[in-house]
Amino acid sequence: MRLNGKLVLTLCAGVSTLAGVLTAAAPSAAAPSILAGPLVPLTASTAPQLPAGAERLGLVAPGSAMHLDVTLNMRDLAGLETLANGLADRNSPYFHDFLTPAQIGALYGPTLAQVAGVTSALRAAGLSTGAVAANRLSIPVTATAAQVERAFDVTLVRYRMPGGRVAYENTTAPRLPASIAPLVSGVLGLEDLYQAHDMAQHETALVSPAAKTSPNVPATAGPQPCLAAGDQAAAHGSYTSNQIALTYGLSSLYQLGDYGQGVRVAVAEFEPNRANDITVYEQCYGIHTPVRWTSIDGGVSTGTGDGEASLDIEQIASLAPEIAIDVYQAPNSDKDFFDVFNTFVSSADKVLSVSWGDCESHYTTADLTDYATAILQANVADKTVVVASGDSGSTDCYPVDSTHAATLAVEAPASSPYALAVGATMISSDAPLDPETVYNEDVIPTNGGGASGGGISDDWCMPKYAYQPAISGLVNNYSETNTACKGTTAGKNPGGLVRQLPDISANGDPYSGYVIYFNGTWEGGWGGTSASTAVLAAIAALIDASPFCKDFHSGSAGLLPQDLYGLAKTDKAYIYGVSPQQQHEILDDVTTGTNDYAYYGYTAGLYPATPGYDLATGLGVPLVGGLNSLNEPSTYYPGLAAGMCWALGTNNGTKAFLPKVTAVTPDSGPAGHSIVVKVRGTGFLPIPGADLAKIFTNIKSKAYVVTANCTSATLCYVTLPALSARTVDVQISAEDFAYSAFTKADRFTYVKAKK
Repeated sequence: MRLNGKLVLTLCAGVSTLAGVLTAAAPSAAAPSILAGPLVPLTASTAPQLPAGAERLGLVAPGSAMHLDVTLNMRDLAGLETLANGLADRNSPYFHDFLTPAQIGALYGPTLAQVAGVTSALRAAGLSTGAVAANRLSIPVTATAAQVERAFDVTLVRYRMPGGRVAYENTTAPRLPASIAPLVSGVLGLEDLYQAHDMAQHETALVSPAAKTSPNVPATAGPQPCLAAGDQAAAHGSYTSNQIALTYGLSSLYQLGDYGQGVRVAVAEFEPNRANDITVYEQCYGIHTPVRWTSIDGGVSTGTGDGEASLDIEQIASLAPEIAIDVYQAPNSDKDFFDVFNTFVSSADKVLSVSWGDCESHYTTADLTDYATAILQANVADKTVVVASGDSGSTDCYPVDSTHAATLAVEAPASSPYALAVGATMISSDAPLDPETVYNEDVIPTNGGGASGGGISDDWCMPKYAYQPAISGLVNNYSETNTACKGTTAGKNPGGLVRQLPDISANGDPYSGYVIYFNGTWEGGWGGTSASTAVLAAIAALIDASPFCKDFHSGSAGLLPQDLYGLAKTDKAYIYGVSPQQQHEILDDVTTGTNDYAYYGYTAGLYPATPGYDLATGLGVPLVGGLNSLNEPSTYYPGLAAGMCWALGTNNGTKAFLPKVTAVTPDSGPAGHSIVVKVRGTGFLPIPGADLAKIFTNIKSKAYVVTANCTSATLCYVTLPALSARTVDVQISAEDFAYSAFTKADRFTYVKAKK
């Protein structure tokens, strides 16, 4: 639906609206459909507007082979969104209630009878149908162009696009029988006017390398590079992966033995790459990350590609070297993009990294809705989808469509409500918590590289989980509202805000960029939101594998956006306060720069980085591992990894994870002597350094804080200080959260020796 010139959807309202606007129409006399009964147009699959300069070439050849997806509406999409919004909410009955794809299909998808009805109608139209996935989201269809035109009452026309590529489109909306039209979300594959583009950037000229404050990175910062990679980093002012790991606080996870073991990460690619490039890169870092290439919809042609795939795979592997990587290679169409998402939903992969996309207006309503529904399903299945927000600053439709050079726009599918949209920053040091600025190459004269994508969606409402007005900057001078977005249901929000992106950022500036091995050579100076997205994908995998998630019984916390926004709200005073105590931080705020990319002809100053959330970098950049007051890695002060796991923690079968002391053994001992006691209870964290004990002599006098050596969630060893005769309380705190409550069970009595 178009409201005030803006197409605004919530998943539940948007899809139901598609069925609601269907109106009966007589079959076309020019191209009668072989489907019986009155037909109604499926306006969601109307092709997007042709770009200026497109040249009509004629009709698609009747015998051309076509592969389509007939996507299906969820039976209870509103219920599925409500579930998703409750997954990280301890006050919701849906807290931590993740589902398998089969459960999603059975509980919320179309019924088997509905699927069979649509399938039968398609077959009756002379179309060949394939197997329906467990989540019941789509029916694959193969046919000739002539069969497709007749079945859906469309005409398929070829065009030469600006740049020379030959594309095709359906000149009218497809039409379906009234009996099945309300069940169908869209028909994908009827046009390929626009293709997703990658978000990798390479420096256009070698400039003086940026000075680095930490050239000698300790081994704890992960796998170390070989000399060839280090030399390229020095020559280009770039960063090797161990320095990126240090920048974002991965060292504390590495020290705990967390390298992502047991987690599978999928990487979406629409270009080929050389497998040997990955092999050489891994040999350089001394890692053995298994990489498997999976062909979707016929895969891609052979060749070296343009470097996007090498950048993605290599950065993820070197930051999380014990994961397994599945590279999804697919041709580049709206159908292929959807099939990548839908394959991921039912796969064993826990994280999907997507460094491809296009501006929202280049997608059909069905494309946007179906991508968002698949991403929602992945989210409910406890999977993280990270998507690059684009490198065109606040004017995303340019340069693909130069007619939009001065038009604010954002990237899809990054704008999907349950995707984690990743922006980009520029760094000048690999020291944790050093200030970063918005990635914007306008600061480099004559350079046309890019800027962090971000802004206001033209298509989506802000989901309820993201509406956290307590987060500084979330509701800002640039926020937009729409009456279609106002409400208390999961896909809407009380303030009526439209979806804002990005959600989070990391380094993406090629001039403080990454070193990759591509096409048989080492190259520095790579970046873009592709690079920052790869960093966040690796971080999500490390969090999934972390001992924090294991011991908090969190499942695969990853980087679910519901959890991230909830944490930002909880820790807002530390992240966005005037003088934040950095050892409490899970994010580092970005407050300088703008993504107004004047190179593209837009100079209105939108959007600037500000304290708190902003439309250039989102909530900030990650601090994955905690730091103490000396900026040293700490497992007691929670970084992003521990915070995400704690927020989804279900230890002891409760929804509130707080330590509780039930016994101190022995409960007495001689005064004037230190003594080791066993502290029993629940909610302890058996991670070295993650627990502290506080010994209260009485409530108003001095308390002694010592390390608690917790060997399980129910047992800690604490060395009590030598004190005079008195009774003390022994309290336990895990991860700098609240100490256990005072009880009689936590008392220890120092007994004065008898004379």
